[in-house]
Amino acid sequence: MIEFIEHHSENYQARTVLNVIQSDITLAIASNFSTSGEILTKRTCKNYNKKYVAMHLHFQDFVKRSSHLGKIFNNKVSGDIILNIAGNGIYSTDKSQEDIDKFVYSLLYCIHNDPLLNFKIIEIITGGQTGVDEAGAKAGDKLNIPTKVRCPKGWKFRDKNKVDISDEKLFKQRFL
Repeated sequence: MIEFIEHHSENYQARTVLNVIQSDITLAIASNFSTSGEILTKRTCKNYNKKYVAMHLHFQDFVKRSSHLGKIFNNKVSGDIILNIAGNGIYSTDKSQEDIDKFVYSLLYCIHNDPLLNFKIIEIITGGQTGVDEAGAKAGDKLNIPTKVRCPKGWKFRDKNKVDISDEKLFKQRFL
């Protein structure tokens, strides 16, 4: 089940900061880590002493090698965790939303079902933007992990053409 939350600010940055603060660890999935969003996410994790894991979106065979998951995550978290999923919007990558959805679902499926990991994801938080955020929310829903999607005021999201759209119905229908 996905819970949709409209942030009180229209600012993408305010929502990013709150998602980092309210999570135990941020998983940033991107093909371009030099975007302003990716830089803000990493800097916010550092400023608030929050754990951060970066994963390249094009590392497709990673999800088949789940032994690497323990090396990446087990030294950073344990117990019940809230996972913030962040990453490139659809406009910052050459991948389709469908490809990103498949990659993120496969990755979260491996993490969620790996008995060797010393943590359990009890909640997922995303910013609800196109690309990785959207894929993270869809994956959490499919895996029956409680998922919160926090968006800027006005239900703002950016489409593949870098156009900001403010429409609650259009925002939510992307997750159906």
